[in-house]
Amino acid sequence: MRATLNGQLISVPETLYNDFIFREIEAEGEEFQEAHILSDLLTGPLKSACPFIL
Repeated sequence: MRATLNGQLISVPETLYNDFIFREIEAEGEEFQEAHILSDLLTGPLKSACPFIL
């Protein structure tokens, strides 16, 4: 996986975003649509917490 950090494109572990993803899944409850979680993450808390997302 690649990410931009401090203006540099770097390799990052696949687990980099897991905490954000798991937190969103837990907030959704028993059933959810994966696409909605990813969309919410990329436009909400993940974007503001991790400005290096490509």
